[in-house]
Amino acid sequence: MANAKTVTPEMKKRSEAFKAEGNSAFSLKQYTVALAKYTEAIALDPSNAVLYSNRSACYLHIKKWEQALQDATRAVELDPKFTKAMIRRATAMTNLQRVGEALIVYKEILKLDPDNKVAKDEMAKLKKQMKAVAEGNVSAAPKDHHPAEKLNKQYEGKPPPPPHSAASRLLLAYESFLEGMDFVNSLQQMGDPKENKWWAQTGGLQGLTNAVIRDSDALMIEHDTLKKVEMYMMWEMGVRQAINVVMTTPAKAIGEYEKRLKAKGWDDVRPALTLSIRALIFSGMLQEKIGSPGDAASLFRKAVQLLKLAKTHLLAIKPTSYEMCGMILKETFIRSVKLHLIQAILNGNARSRSSSVFDIEEAKALLEEVRQSLETTSPMEEPPLGSTEHCHFHLYHYALYHHNCGFYHAIKAQRGESVIKTSADGATKAVMLDPIEAKRAMTSYLSALTFFPSDHLAASTCCVKVIEMGCKIGAISKGQTWDLWAQSQKIVDACSWYGDFSKGFPENPAYKFVRSVIDKNGGRPSLAEREVRFPPMVDIVTKKKGNQKDVDAMMKEILKDHADVQATRIDLQAVFEEQKQRFSGFDATLVADLD
Repeated sequence: MANAKTVTPEMKKRSEAFKAEGNSAFSLKQYTVALAKYTEAIALDPSNAVLYSNRSACYLHIKKWEQALQDATRAVELDPKFTKAMIRRATAMTNLQRVGEALIVYKEILKLDPDNKVAKDEMAKLKKQMKAVAEGNVSAAPKDHHPAEKLNKQYEGKPPPPPHSAASRLLLAYESFLEGMDFVNSLQQMGDPKENKWWAQTGGLQGLTNAVIRDSDALMIEHDTLKKVEMYMMWEMGVRQAINVVMTTPAKAIGEYEKRLKAKGWDDVRPALTLSIRALIFSGMLQEKIGSPGDAASLFRKAVQLLKLAKTHLLAIKPTSYEMCGMILKETFIRSVKLHLIQAILNGNARSRSSSVFDIEEAKALLEEVRQSLETTSPMEEPPLGSTEHCHFHLYHYALYHHNCGFYHAIKAQRGESVIKTSADGATKAVMLDPIEAKRAMTSYLSALTFFPSDHLAASTCCVKVIEMGCKIGAISKGQTWDLWAQSQKIVDACSWYGDFSKGFPENPAYKFVRSVIDKNGGRPSLAEREVRFPPMVDIVTKKKGNQKDVDAMMKEILKDHADVQATRIDLQAVFEEQKQRFSGFDATLVADLD
């Protein structure tokens, strides 16, 4: 490398001295001290793979997984056969919930060292965990009870459901899924098995990813067919000489595609690039389905990066129409992938509370990109999956955008609890949700409710989350609570094809909370009670055992000052009216009963 730093013998000697000090500190479990020593050693000799591997070990011990992964990856780049660094790389990936990638690394280790016990044991452990999760999550329902199959039978021989309905979207997605699986099932071995030659019809990955983009609930892959789907995906990519970006970086993949574009043009690059991107999207969705959110987010992130680089680099080299370079570079398609990534990040963050693995500020930046895309792209432009769907995709993306904004602010509200009262000795605090973030979450969920079809389960979730946030900060009346709850039940009833799937919703913590609020208040409020607001829900936190009288006095004081500590009431109808101005095609049935 032309710009590589020249390391003199003296620098190497000093670097080895720092390394020895680092090793000594590491043996004493002084990991931060060791880390500092290795950092000084690296500054003197940045080409020494062992130094990066040792610093990676320090990061692993102090649970800084991202930094551990970066250093281990650098060590392997410098020495591709450095199995100890590869093990540390896989360990970091596992802790970042990127289990699929960790398994690939362990396979690479065993190719270099077939008797490596650590790699064998860890690989077996991960496979066992993934199998247990997969058997519980992949196609949890028998085929006849799967929502898409039930819906398909329900409308067999009948007029199709309304175009903007969730039923219509799921049926279109299921149709794409079945088409994709027909291609997958055409895969067969040809000739002598030793030659490992296969044949199938190409186009399966397009059908499967179109299904994911339309509605991921259409996926119905049983555990024993999962391997065949993965085999077909690798076969189709091989036929088109598509780059497997799971094994490399988006930047390196685009570098290779740039060379091919200059030499052979779009006719060669388009099908290969399309498969590289679709493989990432479909693999990400599979990882989400089998319960590996870290891998899902990583794959969706790579897909977004690859799409961005393709747009900025490849189109700059050989400008062409979107028809020539394919549907994947259309704004609506890119926006769909970003929304999948946002959802994966927020889901992972809510479950694990890991900001290093699932950074919600990354989700916030992506949400802003989606907002700008929605505001600057006409709903009549760039139909992604058929000319009859363009308007409905725009509506659906508005719904998902606002829903994810609500999810983001709900997480912020729960993590940014607000201390509203403290006892004189500081030993007792009264804590509630951050009211500002909770209000933002409520407004976003209400906006999403404007755009979701009235038969979409997420619309029911929006109703419930508004009630939950509103009750906890004292910003919703009993009348509003009942109206939203009744609306959520209407939506669940409208999703009859979900069957047992929708029955699982009451087990959701938010649903349990809201159900308890409704039951506690005796159901529908009287006319006189409709405008009464719930007091804010306050948790009393004590550092030491306090006097109950002091706690009771604090609660009385809080309730007396209720008007000061609660958030301003959310005007539900005003939020809907504002959103109506954005789009003429919104579903008005959702707002009919709200005051």
